[in-house]
Amino acid sequence: MTMRLPQTVGERRQAAQFIRATLDAEKLRNDWLILQLEREGFRIKPACLCEAMALRSMSPLAAEFLARAVRICERYLQQWTSAPPAGN
Repeated sequence: MTMRLPQTVGERRQAAQFIRATLDAEKLRNDWLILQLEREGFRIKPACLCEAMALRSMSPLAAEFLARAVRICERYLQQWTSAPPAGN
C-alpha cells in the first residue's frame, strides 16, 4: 500500500487538524501516537511531532509523520467506533 504524503500547506493543515481532533476527542496523548509510530518503525521526537502538528516544519519527515499519523488515527477510529461495547 502506497502512502500519499500531504503536498500543500492546506493538505498538511487538514491532516494536522484531523490528528489533533482525533487525539482530543478520544482523549489520547502525543505519547500514544509516538508509540504507535514506533511500532511501525517510524521514530520521531516529541519536539518534531509538535513542530509538524503546528505546521512550523515543512520537511519531508514532517510530511511523512502527518501521513502516518492520519493513517493511525483512521485505523484507531475504525477499530474502536465499529466495535460493540464490552459486556453486551
